[in-house]
Amino acid sequence: MITLIENTTIVTMDRNRQVIEKGFLLFDTHSIREMGAGDYTGPREGLTIVDGKDRIILPGLINAHTHSYANLVKGTTENIPLEIWMLYIMAEGKHMSREDHVISAALGSIEMLKSGTTTFLDHLAQDFEGLSAVAEQYQSIGIRAFVTPMFGDLPYADSLPEKIGLGGMGSTSHGPKSKTSASAQELIDMVEEVIVKLANPDRGIGVAVGPSGPQRSSDDLLTGSMELAQKYDLPWHTHVLETRAQEVTAQRLYQKTMVEHLAELGILNRRVSLAHGVWLSSRDMELIREFEATVVHNPASNLLLGSGVAPIIPMKEAGVRLALGTDGSNCCGFQSMFESMKLAAILSNTHTADFQRWIQAVDVLTMATQGSAAALGMEDQIGSIEAGKKADLVFLDKKSTVFVPLNNLIWQLVYGKADSCIRAVYVGGKKVVEDGKVTFVDEAAIYEEAMERGVSLLKRCQEDYHQIKQEEPKLYEMLMRIAGQPIKGDAVR
Repeated sequence: MITLIENTTIVTMDRNRQVIEKGFLLFDTHSIREMGAGDYTGPREGLTIVDGKDRIILPGLINAHTHSYANLVKGTTENIPLEIWMLYIMAEGKHMSREDHVISAALGSIEMLKSGTTTFLDHLAQDFEGLSAVAEQYQSIGIRAFVTPMFGDLPYADSLPEKIGLGGMGSTSHGPKSKTSASAQELIDMVEEVIVKLANPDRGIGVAVGPSGPQRSSDDLLTGSMELAQKYDLPWHTHVLETRAQEVTAQRLYQKTMVEHLAELGILNRRVSLAHGVWLSSRDMELIREFEATVVHNPASNLLLGSGVAPIIPMKEAGVRLALGTDGSNCCGFQSMFESMKLAAILSNTHTADFQRWIQAVDVLTMATQGSAAALGMEDQIGSIEAGKKADLVFLDKKSTVFVPLNNLIWQLVYGKADSCIRAVYVGGKKVVEDGKVTFVDEAAIYEEAMERGVSLLKRCQEDYHQIKQEEPKLYEMLMRIAGQPIKGDAVR
């Protein structure tokens, strides 16, 4: 089927960030065939023609960092820093079945599609079978996903600024349940199996290589995983400098910053995306820019976990490539990229009183489209509305309180609650959301199963929760001890 939308407003997000106030868009069940200002003058036979005078068309948003497991355990913690929070998520992950992961992935996919996200990176600690089951769910829902195995070969306790006993709670590494004590080579072999057997771009499933974090991974695992990404020409993704404690950990482990260590290992390059980057130094930013890596900003989780506000203005001024993510729902509460855009825009203003340096609405919209597409190595396929690119499209209602009166379209997209105006979403030219409902799955059935599984999961976690409560004071005291320690490389605040 070929669809023609006429008399419509198009936010192209092309190289010139062109906004077409009245134009046309022609697409099929794969890609965009033609678009432009004014009237369509080509043949009309066989076309499905839609009058788009009340619509704004936006390229599908791209979530460059999230964790699908988190949708089933949102709201289980509150007001604790990441170093303590990690104990809870590892305990929850230990008790999640494969079926729990599948339903959790379905929940997040529905929320993302209904809020305009058409592509995302899922950083998930599962083995091949678990990742395969999740990928099958993504295909049935119709969302485009980068399934990204999350793994590490060092015990969690070893990744902290100080060596402290955690009563066994920090003895495992961050990775697939069946691989918690795996060697670097075993983990690399597992990831290669995922790459070879699971990657299916034609059906919307990509794969990225995703060590959990440098401090949770041996140097052999880091370099071996990069060799794997280079072998198969894939994105490489990890968490970097999310908290101040991680910056202090880098001093203990490497006697330099974490980014400097990655550069020394030969890890940094254009395929690399680094989630968070809250505690980057000026030198870190220079290295990231020099090697053309990307920082994925996750403003909500940085705030909820008290990690800090990432220095987006200095990064932008240093020429660092920037993308945007939501992070998992258990540390931000949502999967809406519109929410992330608004937070990213507003928070950057707190960095400096010099308002001439503040980032603009178009900057954060760029992060959520072309920036995130580049982080996934797909900037030539998604992230803008241009002929030849995939027909990943979001249709918004122009006649809504968000856009009436329409004074500044990009500003109102970013600062208004524009996801409330979504009327349809297409992925690869196929309509996956219509009138607020996903089209390919039974939402009600998914919600019912998720409710039952969520209650059962929390019951299974209670014993671990109790044990974590006993260990929390040790982590609290450690975090207070390091609070006043100087940091390496004068991290930019």
